[in-house]
Order: sequence, then structure tokens, then C-alpha cells
Amino acid sequence: MVRDKIAQEQQLNVTYDELIEAVIEDLKMQYQGFQLPDEAWKDLAKRGLDNQEKAMHYYVEAQNKKALAWLTGQIELKEEVISLDDFREKVRKINEHNH
Repeated sequence: MVRDKIAQEQQLNVTYDELIEAVIEDLKMQYQGFQLPDEAWKDLAKRGLDNQEKAMHYYVEAQNKKALAWLTGQIELKEEVISLDDFREKVRKINEHNH
């Protein structure tokens, strides 16, 4: 739901080429030992997208990556150096709050 809202508001559309690249990335992770030409990977990816269920899975995963990348860019991290005792105290307070 959150991803859909971010994708809609930020117009994070997944192009066909991005979808092909997502499938290729997944295939290369599954078959790490295989050395194929780029065109062979593309052909395998296109065939993989023939299955509507798999295509939707890859589309959602690609959209998740885009939404997460956008969200990460919106966050400003503030680094703070604290002692080990202060860290433990913060963890204790968080744990108390969550129980």
C-alpha cells in the first residue's frame, strides 16, 4: 500500500527495459556459474516475462526498488557518537517501549 502510494505520487513507473534488467539480474543470481552473451540473457528474460504471474512479481520487485531508492533519498541520517553505556540505555528504552 505504501509502495503504491509512493509510486503513484512520485510517478515511479517501471519501464520495460528496467523490467528486463530486473529479470536478468535475478537470473544471473540464480545461475551464477553461467557465462552467457548479453543477448542470451535478454532472450531468457523476455521468455520469463511471458508468464503473467512472474511478470507481475518482477514488476512489483522493480517498483519496490524504485520506491525504496526514492524513500532512502528523502531520509537525512544524523550520526551521533555515544558511549557504550548510553547505547545500552537507548536500546533498553526502545525494548521497554516495544513490550
